[in-house]
Amino acid sequence: MKNILITAYSMDIGGIERSLAGLLNAFDYEKYNVDLLLFSQKGEFLSLLPQQCNVLPEVPRLASLLKPIKEVIVSGNLLLAGMRLFSKVRVNRRAKSLSEDQRKEMSYGLLQAYWDNSVRLMPKQRKEYDVAFSFMWPHHYVAKKVKAKMKVAWIHTDYTMTVLNNINDEKIWKVFNKIAAVSDECGKAFLSVYPSLRGKLVTIENILSTEFVHSQSLEFAPDDMPADGGIRLLSIGRFCYAKAFDFATEVCRQLLDEGLQVKWYLIGYGSDETLIRKKIR
Repeated sequence: MKNILITAYSMDIGGIERSLAGLLNAFDYEKYNVDLLLFSQKGEFLSLLPQQCNVLPEVPRLASLLKPIKEVIVSGNLLLAGMRLFSKVRVNRRAKSLSEDQRKEMSYGLLQAYWDNSVRLMPKQRKEYDVAFSFMWPHHYVAKKVKAKMKVAWIHTDYTMTVLNNINDEKIWKVFNKIAAVSDECGKAFLSVYPSLRGKLVTIENILSTEFVHSQSLEFAPDDMPADGGIRLLSIGRFCYAKAFDFATEVCRQLLDEGLQVKWYLIGYGSDETLIRKKIR
């Protein structure tokens, strides 16, 4: 039986997390022993994990990634808190030379800087695996703290939209045997930034079985969007610059001005929620 490790941040509501749930539900557990390491064991999608998947105990230092710095200090992880503050100062200094649009995407750079500075403080995985999947970027942990015969890292985002230290980032990607893009377009964007990694790139689309999707559809029937004879639109995702939900308000306004009876519903959360609500008003 092959031993597989999959790492991810949490099972909060999100497209990546749902994709991970689909992947875990697709495994043949008679052939594979699957360990799942969640940096933080929280999230509404925890209930989607199959019982056959072995969820490893939470590691406090990894869990600190998703906690406020104040909480990290109170817990006694002063060195990790210091690394986060140091990383934030360095990234903020760099942001001064960037455009306004680039600054909106500096969350990637901040997370990368924190991992660059603190990965050496993270504990190693004692068990050796046949395959290790790093399902969420940044991929430092699997690259440097996990022993595996094969390592695979996932890309879920348009890499042309990220603001990173590309030299440091490429060093991490090079550790992996394969790099899995969730679509051909996603892979093309990645190669436009790192053309030297073409030989490692493969496309693995999100694995969501018909049975999995059908079971989800039967869980509840919301009545928040009643039929009123007009056109109902629904968009779901993270409220951030990359998703451009703020443009939906402008498009909706144009549709209403043209006399169409439209209601556009948005479901999600994120840093741009205040901006979107302001535009709606």
